[in-house]
Amino acid sequence: MTSNLADVKDNVYWKVNYDRFHLDFRDDVMIKAITRRIDENAGELMRLLLEQMYLSSAPWAPESTPVPAMDVRESARRIADKPLLSQHIDQYLKVIEENGAEFVRRSGDAGG
Repeated sequence: MTSNLADVKDNVYWKVNYDRFHLDFRDDVMIKAITRRIDENAGELMRLLLEQMYLSSAPWAPESTPVPAMDVRESARRIADKPLLSQHIDQYLKVIEENGAEFVRRSGDAGG
């Protein structure tokens, strides 16, 4: 079998999904920034917040709809290799909110 591209006769074409690329890139930049500024647990919490955001918000909305604190806590409890995150999630949320990057903002105190 030759590996010459000129010998390829199929009509298969591929397209790049730029929207998906930019979403993943944006999320990765935010997670890495929080990880660098704080620690790995905070980066994981940022990842959880982004996952929750996708459940209820349009991906390109300027802001997500508010994510219930209970949903974030429940998601953190399911991560077995990050026990400190689950134990100190409220403190991590406060530190992420106050770190200056303004990636996360408190929306209210209802429900936790």
